[in-house]
Amino acid sequence: MIYDPAAMQQAISDLAKACEEEIASSDRPTDAFPIRAIVPIFVVNTAHRDDWVVRIPCGILRALGRLTEHCFVSATEETQLHSDYYALDHDDLKKFREGIPILKIVSAIRPQQVLGVGGRTKHVAEIKIREALEFEVFSRDIEIGALLHGKARAANTDLMISRGSGLEFLRQNAWIDGVPTKGKARDKSLSKGDQQIALFENLRLEGEMIALKFVPAALSPSHVENTILAQVERWNAGARTQAEYEAALASAALPVKILMKACAYITELAQAKVALAKAIKKAEKRAAKRAEKALKLERDLASGLRRRPRWRPLDPIPDPMSKRSHHYFAGGNLSAFELMFIAFAADVDPNLLSTKHVLATPEFNLARMLRRLYWRQQVRPEFAELRLVHELVFGSSDGSPLYPDIRAFLAKAALDLEPRERWSAWFDNPMEPISSRAKK
Repeated sequence: MIYDPAAMQQAISDLAKACEEEIASSDRPTDAFPIRAIVPIFVVNTAHRDDWVVRIPCGILRALGRLTEHCFVSATEETQLHSDYYALDHDDLKKFREGIPILKIVSAIRPQQVLGVGGRTKHVAEIKIREALEFEVFSRDIEIGALLHGKARAANTDLMISRGSGLEFLRQNAWIDGVPTKGKARDKSLSKGDQQIALFENLRLEGEMIALKFVPAALSPSHVENTILAQVERWNAGARTQAEYEAALASAALPVKILMKACAYITELAQAKVALAKAIKKAEKRAAKRAEKALKLERDLASGLRRRPRWRPLDPIPDPMSKRSHHYFAGGNLSAFELMFIAFAADVDPNLLSTKHVLATPEFNLARMLRRLYWRQQVRPEFAELRLVHELVFGSSDGSPLYPDIRAFLAKAALDLEPRERWSAWFDNPMEPISSRAKK
């Protein structure tokens, strides 16, 4: 625990430098969240400074200890919060008044410049999330169509399925406003439902075109389709109930809903960064204009030219990064499970979308590692990932985890990828990179 404000400011400067270095090494616009330079801060009420540590749940300290060896402490009063750069929402402020320490993770924001006519260049994370959404719409349309056919057959009715049979179900159960659209999906003469179906049709077509990127073992998109149909047909053969079909359909729509939410959010986030860039540029122009006027006044005074002084001082130029902006960029409406699934489906660092659940970073990294194994890539995991894989596959743990739903998903994903015996054999020789046969 470090109480020195100067050390905290230096750590923040080091974080900004690490972000700049990581961004500079990328060949495409991107953001960065270097975990090696993470700056966690506990905001502590001075009235409860003596006993604040015991008020932190052990699970939070244990999860934080997986990420860093130190954290900073900012003891303050409520009146001083208004002058600090971090912002507490209503729930955090209530906890702060009760003496509960509030954990804040400092992250850097890179404003996104507009490149003139034609808009902006999309970031890496945007592209990956959009592609993951396209593939999920393609594959889930096939799955949902087959499930609807099996459900109708179980109810002794007949339902013909064809290309796009599952899109209406997705429209009703997975639609999220805000996903960028083009072409027919933006035709205002169509009803809202027709526009939504048009977007899903576009996403399905794009997903079919990139299917081999997500299923490298397949020979063609039709091979992917036949594999999905065969899997659902085997499931249908189990004489399922209507309730089981309803649960399976809801489960099939959920990944599309999460990725639509992520796609809409990251687009909104990019637009907010553009707005921030404009505000910064405007503030810099005002500051430069004031400096120019001050220099001119200084020269006039030196030459003996007298001017009437201002009758009141100039108002300070407001900081473009307001408290509301701080709260927006550090928050987000994505849950920890949704962020983990984004990492699993799109191989994107979820902390670039929101640092609200940064304590789940090892789980996020493991989700990305498992996705790469599905893509038949060789991976060499970090120590934290090794430990987490062992906990999930072999059932060991050092206490109650913070994210049981995430860990359950990852345990199932790891065992679906390879049986426990294969993982055990790899742990006997962990110096070799992991590679998978990628059955899916």
